[in-house]
Amino acid sequence: ASSHPDAMWLSNGVLAIRRDVEYAHDKLASALQAALHRRDLIRDLRLILKSLAGIQPPTLELIEKAMEDADIDAQSLADVRQSWMGSVSIIIDRIRPVLALMGVSEEGLDAAGADIERLSEWIDSKVTGWSAGDLLSAARRSRDDRTMGEAAWLALGDRARLPAWNQVLSSLGERYAPVENRAAKQQADAHLDQISFLLSALARDVAIKEGKAGLFLEMEAVRREFKAPSDWTAQWWEVPFHTVIGALHAKYAKLDVPEDRLRVLTETRSAQELRSALEAMEVAFEPDPDDLAADNKEAFKEALLKLHDFREAWKELGGGGSTAGKPPELPADLDPTAYLKRWPESELIEKSHRILSDPVFQTACEGCSTLGEIRDHLGIDAAKVESNRKERLKFEQEAERKCRTFEVAGSSFEVGTGNYRELFENLKKLAPPTGPRAIDDEFSPLKTVGPGGGSSGGGTGGKGGKFSSQRPSKELTELVGIVGEMHAYRFLQKEFGKEAVRRSAWVSELSLEVHPFVSADTDKTSDGHGFDFRFRSGKKLWHVEVKATLGDDSQFELGTSEIRAASRLAGSTDQPWRILRITNALSAEPTFEWLPNPFEAGSRQHYRLQEGGIRVFYARDKT
Repeated sequence: ASSHPDAMWLSNGVLAIRRDVEYAHDKLASALQAALHRRDLIRDLRLILKSLAGIQPPTLELIEKAMEDADIDAQSLADVRQSWMGSVSIIIDRIRPVLALMGVSEEGLDAAGADIERLSEWIDSKVTGWSAGDLLSAARRSRDDRTMGEAAWLALGDRARLPAWNQVLSSLGERYAPVENRAAKQQADAHLDQISFLLSALARDVAIKEGKAGLFLEMEAVRREFKAPSDWTAQWWEVPFHTVIGALHAKYAKLDVPEDRLRVLTETRSAQELRSALEAMEVAFEPDPDDLAADNKEAFKEALLKLHDFREAWKELGGGGSTAGKPPELPADLDPTAYLKRWPESELIEKSHRILSDPVFQTACEGCSTLGEIRDHLGIDAAKVESNRKERLKFEQEAERKCRTFEVAGSSFEVGTGNYRELFENLKKLAPPTGPRAIDDEFSPLKTVGPGGGSSGGGTGGKGGKFSSQRPSKELTELVGIVGEMHAYRFLQKEFGKEAVRRSAWVSELSLEVHPFVSADTDKTSDGHGFDFRFRSGKKLWHVEVKATLGDDSQFELGTSEIRAASRLAGSTDQPWRILRITNALSAEPTFEWLPNPFEAGSRQHYRLQEGGIRVFYARDKT
């Protein structure tokens, strides 16, 4: 696909770039200017952003001319000058590993380093395979030895592979330290994303032809759970396709899969080659196994409920009574054949009989391969079946109502029909909340978190809780989140006073469930603030993010807006950003913990951030 323009800003502040642009600053000029609210930088933007690779380095006069109308501060101006015309010693430090890699003697280098012109002449006379202009341009653009090494690899090829570059750096003394490819995981994931559909098709084909449906799930588990080994960061500047697919092949080989079925993985060097090879093997790409399983599950559910209704009507006809109020449930795990083929009606009926586990009824249906045949064979009246179906639906609705009902501080509350305002009034009758003195900026005792991090308790909850194998229901998540904020409102009012923490201080959208918007209010609520409460107390403008849980966990999530706000306000003395952690939120005695900003100096030791800061672990000091 293609788009116009090549780059543009999306409404949520993300810069969208066409894949083939590859960060070419001339393509990004208009988008970058929009971010700066300027329209007069096109002429000089590439110069300011240091993107003149392959072009004759600019003269000092050209740099100064470009800076005249740039309207930037003195330090930024100095940075641009330094980048292009700065200390020759920095440039020499950057190119020294390149010289060692290419086996070029440094004789005369120190003398040539007196100025950039002499250095350029020296490089021209000593180095072959990389022009002086391009080498110096790469040295100027490289912020560190890692980016210089990658530039060398792009210019010189395999002799500048990452292990060779690190070997050279190690040979040059303490000034140089080994580097790594920090993007290795993302590069491996990108290859895997390209071929995930093809690998699923292969897994299904192997399972069908080997007659072992379970192989599909085993091979899919290998694909889904695959992670780039940590040592890949020290092996490649760009993780190769064949390395990823080779690692997958090794894991598949440990399963009960014939090697001739896997040979295709060792013989292809790109996603397109893999697709062509699978086509040659007559591997079917349609339907998608996940879509097929979803369709089979829905058909199974429908057949099971219909057969259940037939059984109840048949029992009533025979005077055996009815159990219409107890509809059966599907098994938690689907038969793996669901991913391989579309289940015919006869198979759906057979599977349904196994769930119903009624041999007498099954015998009565013997010889029937469709639901219509069963209904006619048993002489069941359609009106009676419909009556039983309505009875079943009534029972299911009651069961669903019970699933939406939870105990909050000793009383029952049904999500969806309960009144949050009344719930809040009931919570206000609880004992006053206690915890660290927020107004004095006290924090709950914490200890340094270990490398494993982890959770100290069980239960899942709203707005960040323990990640268990069983996800909490949407209703429970919603309830824990809003009750946590209700408790937070009580806690903050007790600590800071009701004059400071008014209803307008509660700025998350959940507040509207408790304090409905009225025409005289100015609606400042949003889930994009990065905090749930904002209020002024004394000289400080407080920003409080609430994290609540059903149990007693020590981990939670930080969303993108929360990370942005916490990072922006880290270290601020007059605009603090804090976490109010509420555990056992639905009990009559919730626990309140006042936690520091994870991004502030001195606080990081208490947290462990995963996946770019998405999940946060902290450790309580039990002493």
